[in-house]
Parts: sequence; C-alpha cells; structure tokens
Amino acid sequence: MIINKRNLFCDELNAITLYEYKHELSLLRRLIKMAESAVNQMECSDVWSYNGICQMFAESIVSYAKMAHDNMILGHLNAANMVLRVVIENSVFFELIFDHEKEELWKYYLVQTYRDSVILSKEEVSQQDMEFFKDMCQRYGIDDVFLEKGNRKKPYIDENYGWTYKLNKKEYFNFKGVCNLVDKSEYLGFELMSPYSHGTAITTKLSSSATMDRIMSMIVTIYIALYRLVTLYCWDAVDDGFDGVTESIESIIYNYIEENE
Repeated sequence: MIINKRNLFCDELNAITLYEYKHELSLLRRLIKMAESAVNQMECSDVWSYNGICQMFAESIVSYAKMAHDNMILGHLNAANMVLRVVIENSVFFELIFDHEKEELWKYYLVQTYRDSVILSKEEVSQQDMEFFKDMCQRYGIDDVFLEKGNRKKPYIDENYGWTYKLNKKEYFNFKGVCNLVDKSEYLGFELMSPYSHGTAITTKLSSSATMDRIMSMIVTIYIALYRLVTLYCWDAVDDGFDGVTESIESIIYNYIEENE
C-alpha cells in the first residue's frame, strides 16, 4: 500500500512538540491496537440485530480513536478534538444500547436513524424506502407511542434522541439528557470539548498550540473511551498485555495530575 506522505499537510510546530510525547503516543497506539483486536473478535454477521448494532458502535469508537491519534501526530489538534467529541458521543450511545438489551433501544435507534438519514434527507422519497421503513417498524415491533404524537406535541421519533424514550423519563432529549442516562460525569467532558464541534468558537481559533494540558486531555479521553469499551464489551477477548499498557498510561496520567495540582 502506497501512502503519499509528501502531499500530507502537517502543523510542523505542533508535530515537533508531540514528538516529545512519543512514549505516551506509543502506549496509546498499543492500546488502540489491542482494543481493535478484541473488538474484531466479537464480530457479528447479523448487522440488523442487538449484537450487530453493538459491534458497529464498538468498531466506530476504535476507528475514531485511530483518527484522533493520527491527527495528533500530524499536529492537527483541533481536528483531533473534533473527532474525540464523536468518540464521546459514540461511547455514550454504545453504553446505553449495550446496557439495555431488555429495553431493545437498538431497535428504536435503527428505526429512527434510518428514517432520519434515508427518508427525511430526501426531497422525494421512493415507495421502496417507505415500504422498507414500515417493514422495519413491523418486524421490530416498534410501539405506536414512539411513532405517534398522542398527548405530546410531537412523537418521540421526532425528538433528537427520541429512541431513548423508554429510559428518558424526564424527557430531556438533548445530549446532556442522554449522557445523564449513562453517567452524569460524561457530560462535563463533552461540554469542555464542545467548541471543537464545528471549529467556530473564538477560543478554538485563538489557541491551537500543543500545550501539555491539551495533549494530556486528548490522551485521557482516548484512554477512558477504550478502557470502558474493552472492559464492558470484550474483556474476555483482550490481549494479555492489556493490563500492562493501561497501568503504564494510568501512571503517566496520575504523575501529570500530581505535578500540576
């Protein structure tokens, strides 16, 4: 495979600074590869199933972690943080779906996201697409309360995260509300990274240098996402060296915290 490195853009100053963290990045790369190997062993052939949806989310988390890692090495720290925001989102959704197999959130996620991405995104919807959507609802036994307005201003399927309605008793259908269904502390990390969503915040434009705080924050985010994924989803498939790598990364994180208290 040929990669044309000469045509890659790079923030050279940041990349040089990141080189000073080659040990940390090497550990992070090993962690990503171990997580990827373990996730791949959980492969499910039926995409349209609980296990299939969990597998897709798990693969996405690893894939986005790899993208963030590569952007860090190139010195594109804002890009890395934008990707890490997606890592957090996928981690939250994965944990909700994985932990609530009984509530079958995966079915409502499938139906809502299919409708949003296939039907609502088109000016003219084909009869085939509509029939497929109706067939999905029937095949998965989607509740009428999810599809119909009833006593509400709009049906749950029209809410941003309506597929969480079985758990979302307070009906906070925003990302903060969804994070609270998993762990209230999750939202803080997302909130701190929110300026990176579209790269429009003034703070993002004023600061793009590779400070120690920014680098460690990215390392911690990737570490936590992958550690939680592996321990929750594929612990039995992980490599024997996983504990050694995670302990080394944790030691670096704790030392950093102690030195900056």
